[in-house]
Amino acid sequence: MDHSHGEEEADPIFESVCLASRIDPVESYVSIDVGGGSTEITLLRNGEREKSQSFKLGYLRSLHGQQTEKEWTRFSSWVEKYAAQIQPRHAIGTGGNINKMHKICGERTREPMTVEQFGTKIDELAACSPKRLVEDLRLKPDRADVILPASEIC
Repeated sequence: MDHSHGEEEADPIFESVCLASRIDPVESYVSIDVGGGSTEITLLRNGEREKSQSFKLGYLRSLHGQQTEKEWTRFSSWVEKYAAQIQPRHAIGTGGNINKMHKICGERTREPMTVEQFGTKIDELAACSPKRLVEDLRLKPDRADVILPASEIC
């Protein structure tokens, strides 16, 4: 495995994904954990971690305008470079906002959700005010403010 800067932050994510998910040891995956201050990406192949990197892209940084174009470029370049090599066929999202999106989409725990379902739900939520998200979906106010910025990073 190649040891990359940011791997230390991604280590716990890798371990939790491997322990909590049903990972097929012959498939390739990308694990995405969006936090308030950073996003950790881990690429898995044949049950092994191939690459991990942490980026200063998080939902709180997004809300406060603290994400830089330089970091987005670094993120995109890294993902394009290593995803092309590993060719992940599945994505695993972790974190409170991703779990809440999964629940909002009506999926059962640990059941896969398609990219289309996820994108459609983002579009639906983007059309709602935070107040409506709280009232209609019963999101906590602090979740209603951050669920879209977190989901859009994915």
